[in-house]
Amino acid sequence: MSSIKHAIDTLAELYPVMTAQSKRLVPMLLGAPGLGKSQAVYQAAEIIREQNNIEPEDFSVVELRAGTMDPAEIGGFRFVIDGKTEVTEPDWYPKTPSGLLFLDELAQASLAGMNALSEVMLDHRIGTRHLPAGWMVVSASNRKQDRAGTNKIPSHIQDRILPIDITLDVEALQDYAIRSNWYDLVPVYGNYRPENVHNLGDDGRGATPRSWEMVSNFKRADLSPQVDHTMVLSALGEEVGSDFLAFERTVDLLPDIDDLINDPMNAEVDHKPDIMYALMGALATNMARHPAKVAGVIQYLDRIDQEWAFTCIADAERFNSAVRETDPTVKQLASSKAYTDWLIKHKDVFVGA
Repeated sequence: MSSIKHAIDTLAELYPVMTAQSKRLVPMLLGAPGLGKSQAVYQAAEIIREQNNIEPEDFSVVELRAGTMDPAEIGGFRFVIDGKTEVTEPDWYPKTPSGLLFLDELAQASLAGMNALSEVMLDHRIGTRHLPAGWMVVSASNRKQDRAGTNKIPSHIQDRILPIDITLDVEALQDYAIRSNWYDLVPVYGNYRPENVHNLGDDGRGATPRSWEMVSNFKRADLSPQVDHTMVLSALGEEVGSDFLAFERTVDLLPDIDDLINDPMNAEVDHKPDIMYALMGALATNMARHPAKVAGVIQYLDRIDQEWAFTCIADAERFNSAVRETDPTVKQLASSKAYTDWLIKHKDVFVGA
C-alpha cells in the first residue's frame, strides 16, 4: 500500500522511464473515494515538469472521465470520403509535446469504452494518430469494494496496468493542509481522531480528505453559525461532523495563545485530552509559521507531560517544513536557539532530534 505522497513521487520517477519506451504500461492509482487520487496526478505533473525542465507551455494534463465517454468520443468519429473511411481527431487529443493523459474513473467505463482506450494505453495511439513522444498515460479508479459503480476490468486491459494501491497517510494530509492554508483545526483534529480522517458509512457518505477540504473552505467563508453547522454535518456525516464541531468548541476553553507565549510560566495547564490536543495543535501551527515565538512555547512545554510536548514539537517540525515549501521567507525552526537546545536536551528520546 502506498501513501498519496509516495504515489506522486512514483509517477514523477516513472515519467522519463515510460516516455523512453515504445510499449508502455499504465500506472493506475487504486483506492477509496476522496483520498485525493485525481489531485495526486496533477501534483505529479507539476513535479514532472520541473524535474525534466519542461516549459509550462510545452506540458499539459488531459483528463478523460472514462465513465462518461462513449467509444466515438474516445477514438474519434468515422465517416466516408470518396469511398475511404476517415476518422476525426478526438477533441481531447494532445496539443503540447509533453504531458499526462489521465484516464480517471477507468473502472467506471463501459466495456466498449475500455476497449477503445486499450490501444492508447499500450501503443500510445488512437487509430493512426500517435501520442507525442513526451506523453505518459496514467489512470485512477475506485475499487469494487468501494461500491462506487465500478465495472470489472477485462484481462487484456489489466495486462496493461501497473496498479498502485493507495492508503490514507494522515500525516501527509496534515502537511498538505498546512501547506495549502486549510482551516487550522482540520489538521489538528487529525491527531485527536485519526480514525475519522477517512470514515465512510455504509451509504458511502462521510469524512474523506476531499470532504475535509470542503469543510476548510466553509470555515474560511465566514458562514452564519446555523449554515456552518449544516454544511459541516453534510460534508462529514452526522457522526464525524458532530464530533468535529464538539472539538471545535474546545477552542473557546483554550488560554489565549499570545498570552501563553508571552507569559509561559504563569499560563494555565489543563490535562483534559481534548483540550490538550487542541492546544498542542494551536502551538504547533503557531511555531511553524512564527519560529521567533518558539522560546515562549518551549518554556510552556517544559511544564507539561512530555508526551504532549513531543507531539507538539514533532508536528511543529513537519508543519514548518510544509509552510516553507510555499513561503520560503518563513525561517526554519532550527534558527531558534531555544528549539535546538530543547532537541539536544531530549535527544535520547525525541525521534525528531
